[in-house]
Amino acid sequence: MWQANNTNSSLSGALDMTAATNALAAYAMLAAGASVLERTYVNQTMTQGVFYLGSTYMNGVFPGSAVTVVLAAWNTGAASWTDAGAAGAKARPY
Repeated sequence: MWQANNTNSSLSGALDMTAATNALAAYAMLAAGASVLERTYVNQTMTQGVFYLGSTYMNGVFPGSAVTVVLAAWNTGAASWTDAGAAGAKARPY
């Protein structure tokens, strides 16, 4: 789970457009930009299109502030986004 203090719709749009054609480039945008990796989840189960991630405390985000939250997820046994992409996983922007 990534968090960015940038709520400009152009951030979301840029990530969506990049992810549609190049998942690794979209992930690199998160890692290189002003986004912060807040939490990593592994072995999560999805039921009827929903997974429960519990609460996450985002350091530096205060009540009333707005942030952009991005999830990078894949459905393979790959240990990283790079490995998942190499195995054929595709990004699906939402």
